[in-house]
Amino acid sequence: MPQQTNAHHLDRRARTIVESLNGTWRQNKGMCCCPAHDDRTPSLSVTLGRKAILFHCFAGCSNEEVIAALDRLGVRNCDLFDGSSAVAADRQEKSAFNSNARRLWHSATAIPGTPAEVYLAQRGVLRASDQLRYLQRTPLGPRGAVQFLPAMLAAVTTDVGVIAVHRTFLDSGSGRLAGFERPKRALGSLG
Repeated sequence: MPQQTNAHHLDRRARTIVESLNGTWRQNKGMCCCPAHDDRTPSLSVTLGRKAILFHCFAGCSNEEVIAALDRLGVRNCDLFDGSSAVAADRQEKSAFNSNARRLWHSATAIPGTPAEVYLAQRGVLRASDQLRYLQRTPLGPRGAVQFLPAMLAAVTTDVGVIAVHRTFLDSGSGRLAGFERPKRALGSLG
């Protein structure tokens, strides 16, 4: 099957998964409710990789948990891949990944005892993934107008490490989402 046809089928499958989980799909990526936990607001990122549909649950579910939950919903594991046996393209070098995202990730601390722990508990997540961290002074905004605000960080990784972070800005007093438009934002390339 030609590469373009494989990509088209993969895109269609990913869109169907996202829409069936009450999500939205735009330009090769989507956000939907995670089937691996009781999710009222979308926390599952779905993107197209070179040869597979990729998942990242910002609430902390592992890929194994997400894929097992999808299987219970009738999505077969083989439907998550393009079926191509071609050798994957060379991996991008680490230097090509977003250095700001890596810097933030390495500056952040573990979740226990932070407003992020309160935020997760309010959402029913009592065990934080090691892919989640907290940073009290997380930059937001363009150069010259940067604000530093508390945020929970979720690592977006490949086999070479952190390539992006998803920032969930929080009100440090209440542990709730920050009170401004779009308090959830990504930094770096998500796929």
